[in-house]
Amino acid sequence: MQDRVWDELLPKEWQNWITPRGLNVSSSIKGNANFAGFGIDTLRYSGDSETEAYYKSVKANYKAVKAKGQAAQAKNKRAKALKIAQEGGEVKLSWKKGSGNSDRWMIRLGALEADLSFPAEKASDYGLVKDQLLSVEYSVVEGEHPHRFAVNSIVNDDCWGLGIRVSGTANKAHGIVSAGGKFEIWLKMKCLGTGRKTVKMANSIVDFVSGMPPDTTNTTPERYYRHRSVANGKKMITYT
Repeated sequence: MQDRVWDELLPKEWQNWITPRGLNVSSSIKGNANFAGFGIDTLRYSGDSETEAYYKSVKANYKAVKAKGQAAQAKNKRAKALKIAQEGGEVKLSWKKGSGNSDRWMIRLGALEADLSFPAEKASDYGLVKDQLLSVEYSVVEGEHPHRFAVNSIVNDDCWGLGIRVSGTANKAHGIVSAGGKFEIWLKMKCLGTGRKTVKMANSIVDFVSGMPPDTTNTTPERYYRHRSVANGKKMITYT
């Protein structure tokens, strides 16, 4: 395709990362880029075989580069989360908006995207705020943990020995803790009724802390994992 034709057909918004020679992989690529937007259909349905073939090659290259970047990002995210899970580290306290009464304070174990409820009354007691850094420690012991995280777990569950301790700086005085002082709590999560979802998530946390590969966890009974739908790419949760 001649540069003159390219300049006439390609919307300016795309010219910073698509060139007449192909995809400019050195430029930043927006994850929400939409090939149906910015008049790109001018290329797709141009009626010119060379132009349409070029559109297809650009789209294929874009998807390949995006997938490679996502894989690298996921790998780095997992490594960072594993270091925190095994050695302890800092995480942000977040507020998760839900429906009805499901709004709650959360902390998240990165690579697993395991949402762990943080007691709302404790957040209030210590004057904690959104995005405040908290220290988290995942403790796995033989037998029952004295501060068992999954309240519904039983002796045969791998998470029977899991405890999760969170500590941080109080923004206001509470009990024996002064403003600016350090507080410490052990998280507890309980399934509703006879449910096992929290137990399955906790079992997956134990796998993660021990360094078990994701593929092994995802095929082990009584586990939890997040993934994307092959059909539409949406995030999904599966309980085994």
